[in-house]
Amino acid sequence: MAVLLAGGEGGIGLDTGSDTAYHSQKITVVRYFWEFGRTMSPKRTADFKADRREAILDVAQRLFAAHGYDRTTLREIAREAGLSTGAIYVYFQTKAEILEAVCRVEWVAEQEAVRGSLAAHTANGRGARIEGALLTSLARHADLPDEEVRQRERARVLMIYEATREPAFAASVEALLTESRAFVRTILREEQASGFVRADVDLDALVEILIALSFGLEVNELLGGRRLDWRTIIRTLADTLARGLAQEAVPAATAPHTGAITR
Repeated sequence: MAVLLAGGEGGIGLDTGSDTAYHSQKITVVRYFWEFGRTMSPKRTADFKADRREAILDVAQRLFAAHGYDRTTLREIAREAGLSTGAIYVYFQTKAEILEAVCRVEWVAEQEAVRGSLAAHTANGRGARIEGALLTSLARHADLPDEEVRQRERARVLMIYEATREPAFAASVEALLTESRAFVRTILREEQASGFVRADVDLDALVEILIALSFGLEVNELLGGRRLDWRTIIRTLADTLARGLAQEAVPAATAPHTGAITR
């Protein structure tokens, strides 16, 4: 406020020629800001805060990916987001909270996209819903620029690394994974109830495989330094799952021996 009143950095610039004039103008300006804040609707206030929060998360994701979690400070995040260091504490208390929020925003967006895909493929026959969900979940960033994809993948790897060091953050990540498991399990149960997935399939095991698949493919792409053909990978997986999970699949006892070693 003092900077604004004095005219610094685009401030108002009060006449400081006399104490009386200065204080009179100061009272007027303070009253203006009070009236502005008082008349600002709750919706506008909420929208403003949401926009600021989104800006913080966008900046944080970029800085975490570029410099690493440990080397990124709250001060840097605040500066890049156009905030003072103190103002960022209105939204987040720690860097771990910011990283958790980055991951949760990604997860919520993915979940909403998958729900939309499931609704769009309701009448498309066996396997279409699973293939659509997998494509939406795992390949939804396939068309993004290389650097943006690497940025998102680094953020996920950072999440895993940080969860091994901070118990509180690990608990938050586990909560996200628990929600993810429940979400995927619900989809598979619906497919099972519709007759598209065999009744004898261990859904809990399949859930773990599908969740691990996402992390594994991202690590492969990140460490390999090249873009994977996500759509081909997912379609191959979906076709394999559709055949293996189908009700009329070849029974295990009569399936041809493949030479694989069993434990």
